[in-house]
Formats: sequence, structure tokens, C-alpha cells
Amino acid sequence: MSKTYQTILSLPKNYVKRYSTLRFNQELDMSEDRHTRIKRLLYQSWYRGCKETDRIVGYFCKDYIETMSDKELDMLDEVMDQSDSDIYGWVNGNQTVPEELESNSVLQRIIEYDVGDAIKRYAV
Repeated sequence: MSKTYQTILSLPKNYVKRYSTLRFNQELDMSEDRHTRIKRLLYQSWYRGCKETDRIVGYFCKDYIETMSDKELDMLDEVMDQSDSDIYGWVNGNQTVPEELESNSVLQRIIEYDVGDAIKRYAV
């Protein structure tokens, strides 16, 4: 266990909940039910840091996350662990998908997703 992780575990629970990210909270609390997991993944899809990737992944999740199986949610979680620049590069075809993610069907669906159509559908 890393020294940073040990330090954080020694902090009061209300401090960790208030000042840590959702991703870190997930590592501390592994008893996440399906509804909570979907809410977390939706939040993470819209607040990644890069607006372009937010829209690509966010609209994809808005359209498909409710119908995903638990295995597909695992794959989506794996995609969420990747950097914005990598996801954006894969979607645009500027980068090749690494071998370990080639079999990730959710990533393939994100790459094939028509975000322009989604923007038109959800435009107010």
C-alpha cells in the first residue's frame, strides 16, 4: 500500500468524502450498487476535463448507459480510466487503440458513435 494511500485512509471520513474525487471514493468504497455506479459513470463522462471528450463520452453514456449490462459497465469503467487525449485520438483516428483495449466493445461503440447527431437531437 502506498504512503499516500495510507495517509488518506488515516484522514477522517468526512474529509475524504468532501475533498476527494468520485473516482477515489470508488476505490475506498467497493460496495457500489448498479444505480450508484451508473450515476458515477454519467458524472465522470460529462466532467472529464476536455470539453470535446466530455461531449463524445457524455452523449454516448446518455444514450446507452441505462441499457448496458454489468460487463459493459465494467468495460466503460475501463474506458473512463484512460486519458482524454487518448480517447479523443482514438475517436478521431489519430491514434491506434492499444492491444489491451482492442477487445473492449464499449470503446469500439464510442469510436463509432455519431456525436454530431446526438448534439442535434439534444439541442434546445
